[in-house]
Amino acid sequence: MDIKDLDLSRITVDELLEKFGAGSHVPGSGSAMAFQGMIACQLILTVIELTCDPKRNKKYNSVIPEFQRIKNQIETKTYSKLKEIFLEDSILFSKVILNRQERDKIKSKLNELNISKYKSLSKEACYDLELATDLVLNLAGILSDLTKFAFFVFDNGFKTARGDSASSISSLIAAIDGCVSISELNLQSFEDPNSIQSFEIWIDKIKAGYERLYGEARTKLKILRIEASRKNETKAQLSNILSEVPVEKSLNEKEIDKIVKEFQNWLWKNNINKIDLLEVIDPENALEKIGYHVFNKPSLGLFDDSDERFEIAGIINQEVNLVLISDKFPREVKTFTLAHELGHAILHRSHLVLHRDRGLAFGLEKNSRSNLEWQADKFAAYFLMPENEVKKRFIKKYEISILVLDDNSAFFLSGKGLGEFKKKVLDLLGFARYISKNAYYNGISFNSLAEDFGVSTEAMAIRLVELELLEF
Repeated sequence: MDIKDLDLSRITVDELLEKFGAGSHVPGSGSAMAFQGMIACQLILTVIELTCDPKRNKKYNSVIPEFQRIKNQIETKTYSKLKEIFLEDSILFSKVILNRQERDKIKSKLNELNISKYKSLSKEACYDLELATDLVLNLAGILSDLTKFAFFVFDNGFKTARGDSASSISSLIAAIDGCVSISELNLQSFEDPNSIQSFEIWIDKIKAGYERLYGEARTKLKILRIEASRKNETKAQLSNILSEVPVEKSLNEKEIDKIVKEFQNWLWKNNINKIDLLEVIDPENALEKIGYHVFNKPSLGLFDDSDERFEIAGIINQEVNLVLISDKFPREVKTFTLAHELGHAILHRSHLVLHRDRGLAFGLEKNSRSNLEWQADKFAAYFLMPENEVKKRFIKKYEISILVLDDNSAFFLSGKGLGEFKKKVLDLLGFARYISKNAYYNGISFNSLAEDFGVSTEAMAIRLVELELLEF
């Protein structure tokens, strides 16, 4: 066998696999374990790349420095070391085989002249086998360290890519176990008692570490199975909610509100780490949970409506589960637009492409918008400003369930008399606009309701009127 033929870096994957299955001693199982480690490296790096994507910085920002450190360690040290072992194991083990073959040729015709040659070949084969075993046990140590990286990536990386990190863990655990098996088999051919004892101690240490890693791996993979089961259950629950939404029927406010509440309950059950309802009803998160991809664009162009032209605020393409949001608008308008597109996703699944042509709060009058747009606006309002949550926060700020505009309330709000205050707000909607952005009452400062719910003053004002929380 020519050693030059063992340079595995110069062949294709198909050729490599053919060599592994050709019935030859080389490339051996040590190279196979190193190759598994190299694949695991790439799987881990894939998850790291997905996690560190700029669009996910907000969610994973705290772990990115550690991910970058792991990436650097893998790219500059671990992978190259695994590749080195991948190549070196075949060369070392081939020497063992060549020496054994030469030795066995001499064995059949031993005499005084060639007995020394026989012993020399046996010693060389044993020495090379020790080197090969040393290499495999060092490989086991590298794989063990890499498994710890895989655990961290599994726990903290991009959740949707957990299949990759789980695969890397399974592969690494199997490879470590393979290294132990290879070493124990090699040990049977050792002759020096001191070497045997030394390697046995080393193997026992690797096996103890393997047991700990194996236990942790089982726990993590069990978590993945539980999560998968829970996700399937979650999808079934969502499917039930959506199946009850009439596809073509024109929905009224009460029907839309019922659908929103059922959907919010579904979100709450599937956001077990959240303790505040307003964290759960983030429309972008909700869209992602039902399988949509959200992207911000500098502009989505203009929409012509009779004699008027409007900047398009958002577009939903249900054929490819895509939502686009224009950056031309303030944050609170973009939030409402996201909730509006969420409304389309829930209520209007038979309409493949819809766009929100105006970045405004939902209209007071039903006939001020097309029926589909009005329904989506109502969905957005009910979703972003849930009735019970608005009432709860309203009562906490004003210590009353309905705020009647009278001498006392006018003074508590502005320090002015009723007549002067009425001239300022003009009517019920004007009063609602004032309350929506108001951050002071009876000597106490607080966040305004519009700020609490992350919506525009106009959207909050219309919701206050709708919920009959004010009397003018």
